[in-house]
Order: sequence, then C-alpha cells, then structure tokens
Amino acid sequence: MPPEKLQWKHLYEEVVTSGLCTGCAGCVIACPKDVLGYDDKGGVYKPFHLEEELGPADCVYGQRGCTLCTRACPRFRAWETEIDEHLFGRRRQPEEVAGISKDIVLAKAADPTLVEVGQDGGLVSALLVYALEHDVIDAALVSYLEGDGSTQKAVPGVARNRQDVIAAAGSRYTYCANPLAYPDAIEGGAERLALVGMGCQSSVPAVMATRRTGKTARRLALNIGLLCSKSFDDSIFEDLLEAKYDLPRHVVKKIDIKGRLQVWTNDDRYVEVPLKECQAFTRDGCTMCPDFAAEHADISAGGIGKYNDWTLTIVRTDTGRELMERMIDDAWIETRPGDDDPGAIELMNKLARKQRARWPEFAVVERALGPLANPFVGLAVWLGIIYLWHIPVLYDAALRYPALHVLEHATFIIAGIAFWWPLVQPVPMRQRLGGMQALGYLLGARVGIGLLGIYLAWTPSVVYGFYKNEAPMWGLSHKSDQTVGAIVMMTEQTVVVAIAFVIFFYKMLERSERDQLRRDRSAVYQHGADRH
Repeated sequence: MPPEKLQWKHLYEEVVTSGLCTGCAGCVIACPKDVLGYDDKGGVYKPFHLEEELGPADCVYGQRGCTLCTRACPRFRAWETEIDEHLFGRRRQPEEVAGISKDIVLAKAADPTLVEVGQDGGLVSALLVYALEHDVIDAALVSYLEGDGSTQKAVPGVARNRQDVIAAAGSRYTYCANPLAYPDAIEGGAERLALVGMGCQSSVPAVMATRRTGKTARRLALNIGLLCSKSFDDSIFEDLLEAKYDLPRHVVKKIDIKGRLQVWTNDDRYVEVPLKECQAFTRDGCTMCPDFAAEHADISAGGIGKYNDWTLTIVRTDTGRELMERMIDDAWIETRPGDDDPGAIELMNKLARKQRARWPEFAVVERALGPLANPFVGLAVWLGIIYLWHIPVLYDAALRYPALHVLEHATFIIAGIAFWWPLVQPVPMRQRLGGMQALGYLLGARVGIGLLGIYLAWTPSVVYGFYKNEAPMWGLSHKSDQTVGAIVMMTEQTVVVAIAFVIFFYKMLERSERDQLRRDRSAVYQHGADRH
C-alpha cells in the first residue's frame, strides 16, 4: 500500500460510488469503530457511513489515521496484483485467465445426504462439515433463506455443525454478503472461520491477509470460493419470474444455472428461462467484477461441465490442498482428474476470460490522472477549447492559415469527445455523473456557451479583424453578421443541450421510480419476514 493514509474518503470516491463496489462487506466487518453500515434494501448492496459529523463521504476516524476499510477492500487500488504476490509469491501469467492454481479436479461428497442436499455433488457442504468435525474451523460464514424460505431472500448466517451446513446447502442467485455473519460468529466464540462466497467475497480474506488487517484476517482460516458470473437483483422474482412465467417466489423450490435459468417449484413444475431475459436484472455490483473463478480462494468450486453430480474444483493454496488430501485419505470425498471433463475446464477459462474484460482498464488511467479524472473536467475542457479559439488573435490566425484551421477543428472534436464522454459513457467511468449532477453538467454547458454568445451578439464592435476586410454578405453589415452568427451558435447549442437535458431528466426519473419500487418491495418482504 502507498504510504499515504488511505481511508473511507478514498474508498467512497474510488470504489463505493464509482461502480467498482461489489457489496462484499469486507470494509464493514473490518471497521474497528462500527461506523460503517450495509444497505441491502432496494437492490443497493453497498456499505455506507453512519456518522453524521463529516457526512457520508468522510470519516472522523479516517482523518485520525484509521485505514482498515481500504485495506479490507478487494477492489481498492492494485488489489489483484497485491493479492497474487502475497498469496502465490508471483503475478499470474497471461494464460492463467482463471487464476493461479495447484490442482484442478472433479470432486463430490461421499456422503449421500450431502450429495442430495448440496449442489453438483455436494463438495462445498462436505468441505464445511469435515472442517467443522475435524477441528479445522469453529464456524462457517454462509447464507440461508430467511424465515421459512418462501421469500427466496438470502441472508448471511453462521454454520456451526452438520445440521447448519445442510440447512444452508444449495445455490442462491440473488446476492447475499456472507461476511456480514462475521460478528455473530465471533460473539458465539468462534475464532477460526471458513468463508463461503463468490469471487468478490473470496478475495476478502486474501486482501485482508495481504494488507494486514489484524485479528479479522487471522480468524478467516478457510476460504471457499464459488464460480460466479453474476447474481441477480431481487426484483427478478416479481418483474420476470412471476410476471412472465407465473412463478411467484413462494412456489420456487430450487434455482440453478446451466446455460439457462432453471427453476423447480414446490408443485413439481420445471421451468427454463433464457439468460438473455435475466440480463436486465444483473446486480449493479456485478457489472465490473472481473473474477469468475474465485481466483483468491483456497478452493474454488463450481457446477460446470457435463457431469451434473461432480464439482469442478480448483485447488489454489497449500491450505486448500492439505484439506483436500485429508478428505480423500479419510474417504470423505471422491475425486477424478479434471482432464476427465476437458470441456468444463475450457468453459471455465472461456467464462473467466470474458469476465476479466469487465474490469475497466480506465481505472488505472483515472488513478494516474487523479483530480483530472473528475467528469466535470470534460465540461471545463470543452468550454476552455471553445473560448480559446474565440480569442481574436487565434480566431483570425485560424482563418488565415489552413494548417492552423485544421488544428482548430481537431481540438473541437477532442473537446466534443471530452464533453460527451461522461454523459454517454461508452466505457463506464468510476466517477459517474449522478442524476442531478448530469443535469447540472448540461446546465453548466448551456450557461458557459451562452455567455460567449451573448458577448458576441451584444458587443458594439466587430470582434474579429479578419471579417472587416471581407465584403459584406446578404446585405448584412459586419456587426449584424457577427450578431447573427452568435445567435445561430447559441440556438444550435441550446437545442442540443435541451434534448440531452430531457433525455437525462427522463432517465433520472425512471431510475428513481425503479429504485423506489425496489425499496417498497424490500419493505414488504422485510415486514413479512418480521412477522415470521
């Protein structure tokens, strides 16, 4: 880590509000002052600052030197290379798209009960039960379905024995920040914990160990990662499964993904939903996540390939290999070479390569640019270039010298790209323009260009000497011609900005309405859970 004191302020600017935050909650459980909360209502899934003194974007304890939140974040700064070098002693090679590993095998539990209740052979359940019963861990951070399971809402919880593991078995495809179960586990006396989570979560123990977050890092003794391309927002149940497929959440028994969303119901129905239809419900925190294969886990596991009752298992660390070898020797699991299903490995690498493209390269560039990466710099560049070329000496020179005229228009193109990039975002930016910010940005453009137009239209003299030597056109005097030109410029800019303003205002209202619907649904489900 750099020597500067990187605290909540930096995390809030660079990760939480930039689109990079996955909602893993690593920062929340690492905070020693309990000033970070977690919002999982309405599809948010992000940490937030509880103190009022410095507002949501800064922290009193951070100002005093506390840096644990940034050190616990697996998306802050150079997280991936730091973890690779600490965990494996080297950086990954370009061909290691699914991360560094020691072994790749197919595995499944030997216990038929764990096979039945678990996913794709029950390996993860077997790992947890064995670790609990053989003094490897004291508890595991997992997820359960809340209440009687009818809401299909996953909640973080602690597994302390075989029965707990069986109750937690199965896959969830809406998000749950399993690390949030950490305080309950510690309050229950556990000191050695396993964490089960997707790639975003399985990087938490690794980054904590790398950046030395103290007791929290030391307590995360076993890290089991789940292969994951995305999770869905909770609204998928009402807005897709119920609305189109008559699958209200209370009838859903099991969900899986095998090239499509597979749904089994309590009334013995089986429905397949094309993943393209689910795309719109992808959780925001997944859109920039580059980690399909849980690349920093001790053991990564996923149900891909041609064998539905075997788990593709990637053993990455000495801890993971030792546990697997013990379980094989004690006949707790069965394994076979990963090469028995080369298609599974090929598919893993294909999906991992595709997902790695999500990580924005601009993140490195923006960090190097520092304050210049602020979206409002685009507005300043646009206005600056326009005003620059309207300085009389430069304006007249551009008209007299063709090469300079070409340069002028080239810089106008650059200015246009700089202006529209933060609004259109052909590549998502970490520092984004929120709803009102986008409107303020456009308003600033309108005012900025309007001031120039007003000056040119109302100044009593001809500003540009070049035109004084030209014959008047269309019966207009030189001054009238300048006024008409200024009015045309202002009109054109007003029309363009006004259209953009309407579009972004509509988008802001649409997003606000969607967020409110999610919050309302969340409140309804929470009320139902409280009644249970």
